[in-house]
Parts: sequence; structure tokens; C-alpha cells
Amino acid sequence: TPVLEPFIDMAQADQATPGPQGVELIGSGAASPPRSVEQAAQFLTPTQVAPDDPTNEPGMPIVNSTGQLLDMNTKQLDTGQSIRTFVNAIIAPAPLQPLNTNRLHDNWNQGITAFYSNDFISAQSDFIRA
Repeated sequence: TPVLEPFIDMAQADQATPGPQGVELIGSGAASPPRSVEQAAQFLTPTQVAPDDPTNEPGMPIVNSTGQLLDMNTKQLDTGQSIRTFVNAIIAPAPLQPLNTNRLHDNWNQGITAFYSNDFISAQSDFIRA
């Protein structure tokens, strides 16, 4: 279509994940910009906190030990299936996606596939088109 349609790639089953760790910034204090180089360094030094700590704010990222984003702290426990059900029922009814195309999404996926196949020239071209 000439107008980009929303697109969500849904995992068809729950994914196994390593034990998550919450991220808390050392000495972050108020949400104001750092005033010195030393203060800025504090924002770059995350510490591990328990993911179920009641003081964690909704929206706080949950990452693994290598920094990959695994989840986001929410007010209630969201399972993979509950998220898939919500997205399929509320946000993207099933008939919407198959009838429409999204060139940005398609080119991005082709670029990822080419990149991991070590076809860097095609990957770059696909990413530029995305």
C-alpha cells in the first residue's frame, strides 16, 4: 500500500530466556541531565537489582548479563501468550496484515537475512531501502 501499515513480528511460542536482571543507574537521583563528566559516568554504570523489587518503576528495562533487552518491568506479570493474545485481539486483528505490505519491514528483514548470510552488499542495499 502507499501508506505504511503497522507491523509486529509475533513470536509463535514463548522463548527461553536466561535469568533476567533489572538495571538501576548508580546515583542517578533526579531525572535531570548530568552536570559534570563524573556525574555522566554514573549513568553509564548499571548495577544489578532484583527484577521483583517493589521499588522498580514500570517501564524499567530487564536485561541479561550481556546487555540484551529481555523484558520490561510492568505492574502485572505478562506472559508471552498473554501479550500475543492482546496484540492479536486488540492491536492487529488477523485480517489486517496479510492484505497489506510494509516495504520498510520487508526490506529490513531481507537485510537481516542477508547480513547473517555474510552477504554484506545485499544487506547494505536492503537496509538503505528500509
